[in-house]
Amino acid sequence: MLTIDHLQLSHDQFHLHNEAPLIFLPGQLHFIKGESGSGKTTLLYILGCVSSNHSFTYTYNGRVIASQKQKEQLRQTEIGFLYQNLVIPEQLTLLENMQMFAMLGGIRLSSQKALDLLNTVDLDKDLHSYPSQLSGGEKQRFILACILSKDPSILIADEPTSALDADHAREMMDIFTRLAHRENKIVIVSTHTSRYDALADVINGIEDGIITQSPSPEPLASTPSKPKTRHIPFSFYRKLTQLQLKRHFKQFSLITCICLLMVTAAHYIIYYGNTLKEQYQSMASTVTEDEIFLISKSNQPLSDEQINDLLGYDEILSMDPLFEMDNPTIQIDGKTIRSDVYGLYPFQGSGVYVDATLNQYIGSDITIQQGNREWTYTIAGEFPVAKQRYYSNGTHAIYIPVDDVLSGEYETLPRYVLNTRPYVYDLLKLKLDVAYPDLELASLMNDIELLNVSLQNHTRFLEKSNIALATITVLILCMISLYQAFGKRQDLCVYIANGLKRLDLFKSELMNQLVQFVINLLISSLFSLLFIFLGNHFLLSFGSIHFDLIYFLGLAFIMLVTMLLPSLLGIYLVVSVSIEKELRSLQ
Repeated sequence: MLTIDHLQLSHDQFHLHNEAPLIFLPGQLHFIKGESGSGKTTLLYILGCVSSNHSFTYTYNGRVIASQKQKEQLRQTEIGFLYQNLVIPEQLTLLENMQMFAMLGGIRLSSQKALDLLNTVDLDKDLHSYPSQLSGGEKQRFILACILSKDPSILIADEPTSALDADHAREMMDIFTRLAHRENKIVIVSTHTSRYDALADVINGIEDGIITQSPSPEPLASTPSKPKTRHIPFSFYRKLTQLQLKRHFKQFSLITCICLLMVTAAHYIIYYGNTLKEQYQSMASTVTEDEIFLISKSNQPLSDEQINDLLGYDEILSMDPLFEMDNPTIQIDGKTIRSDVYGLYPFQGSGVYVDATLNQYIGSDITIQQGNREWTYTIAGEFPVAKQRYYSNGTHAIYIPVDDVLSGEYETLPRYVLNTRPYVYDLLKLKLDVAYPDLELASLMNDIELLNVSLQNHTRFLEKSNIALATITVLILCMISLYQAFGKRQDLCVYIANGLKRLDLFKSELMNQLVQFVINLLISSLFSLLFIFLGNHFLLSFGSIHFDLIYFLGLAFIMLVTMLLPSLLGIYLVVSVSIEKELRSLQ
């Protein structure tokens, strides 16, 4: 037995209350009648435990139902709610739809039981057909069969015949009558017509905000019964997740594409940053090993004692006077050419070399004249590109051994070229600043400092690019999740009104988001591998991309963080759904 008492609802111009307890007995068909806007739907929502109002006392089988937990439990085990414009998933077969509703009540539905339920609602259809193959009247009866699949004791229907013709409407009313009288259910139907009043056992009329029952049922003596306990099986969450992915395939595909673009862009940014860092390190190494100069600020040459002291530093391997040649006269095979001449120090190699612009003269004799001195060599080959100096003025470049040039009376400047151990520039500079304030350590273009500053600037730019990329991705995913969540709320109302608890809803959404994350991660990883392959073989002109486990885990973490906020937003919006508000929006 179900009773509603102490009902006092009032807001704006709307009022709804009862003068005597409203009693709903098993085996009776109740009609709720009244003018449009009188409160028929509000009363149904109260009876169905989906109302957000609390100004009443709800008692079922001697138990007062007041808390949210009690209402959810009653919806799951006792109530079947057929609300207006209820839409069931077109992607599921008739059997699958009925099984989903049965699982809401913790019931496993067999094919034979499903056929029996279809017979109960006068529907002779193949269980493996789809709802789209049913007519309007057949679809309404099938929805009723779905709700009956969870074996409710209380059946509530909001204007179930409003969209049906007279014949189909009569069929529905006859079914409700049989369910009440033959299966001993509490059946409550709201209707706007008096055509079927003779079928009702009790008519609940609403006039001027007052609810009356005619005839007034006699209450049954009952003691509080223990509430039923049922658990939704895991297969329900799995099927609901599959259904959500099917129904929101476009949004899911868009999320997947965004994740693909994010991973690819992040992959390229990281790759570009690593390649850039390697190039800077290579340049710094070249500068450190081949291009470090020691300059006297006083423009005075170092004494032998100072040179010996400097050679005692662990960082310095050797030290040579800087060689510079001003406008020399150069002839190759008797042909005069204009070219820069640079010194080739012992730690850099021996022989005479030219750059790529003069490689046609390899093996030829070359004569270099500076003032009254002259040197003749045979060109040994092309100087390695990695070691060519960066301060070339754009003309040809020739490299000659400084030992030959400096062995005579050739005047040198108070500058020296250092051969140092790799990556000691900063440490050596600090030592010299303390021990020899008059000496300055420098390199091409003031190279080391500039390279470090440039590397830091590029690193900051790449970090900001990744942050901007992640931020934009999160915002887009949030917008999609917002749109998706509002669509899900209406889809899930049919299940929430028929027993899906908030905790179950949270589990379902959590599984849905985890499945989306795993699918996106796998697809993005495969796409990333494809990008690596295409990049290494066809797209990238320098360097190569490598894929390793650490990088894979890093991408997974980035994706997890990027998808976490939109996922939490989506879960919150779905779980916080107001059932009454969503149901009213569907009317």
